[in-house]
Amino acid sequence: MASVRAAFTATLPALGRAAPARRLAAAAAAARPARAAVAAASRRGGATMAAAAGSLADLGTVPDIDGGPLPLAGRPTFVVNVASECGYTASGYQQMKDVLAKYGDRVAVVAVPCNAFGMQEPGSADQIKSFVASRAPGVLIAPKSAVNGAEAHPLFAVGKTAFPGDCGWNFACRFLYDKDGKPVARFDNASSLTDVTAAIDPLL
Repeated sequence: MASVRAAFTATLPALGRAAPARRLAAAAAAARPARAAVAAASRRGGATMAAAAGSLADLGTVPDIDGGPLPLAGRPTFVVNVASECGYTASGYQQMKDVLAKYGDRVAVVAVPCNAFGMQEPGSADQIKSFVASRAPGVLIAPKSAVNGAEAHPLFAVGKTAFPGDCGWNFACRFLYDKDGKPVARFDNASSLTDVTAAIDPLL
């Protein structure tokens, strides 16, 4: 729990050492744009999305990179914004690979490619699939997407309803959802495997 609290604190740097009441109020205010982003995502074509999503279960079908459904129901889900040409690529994919090695199919690990930070995910869908398979076989892949703003991928928009704040860089937004699809933790690109597994273990 200490690591989860630390991860949550890390997502709210602007709140500093504010008093608890003010910190909670600021977090609630910051969550409102994220909820709006979820609603916007639900109106876009492609996946069948439900408005005002508060969990992954509310999203309906979330497509993978080939247009089929991501199999997320009934297990914890660990979501990471990825890029293939970033300084965090090796460590980020290693963490996802290690999570899969520890839990197998008991946990869904999802890579969401994003080219917004430094244009470091320039490849086509086929190139991205090949790269992910070479780094972390078994990781599920979403289409290349934005992770901030009104066009943010729903897996990030939902996470930000609980843990507000823009993703600052590649691999800097790692959301963990429980078996019911509710966001329970957020980690950045300094998170360790131990941080992540300590949050996953109670969910199984």
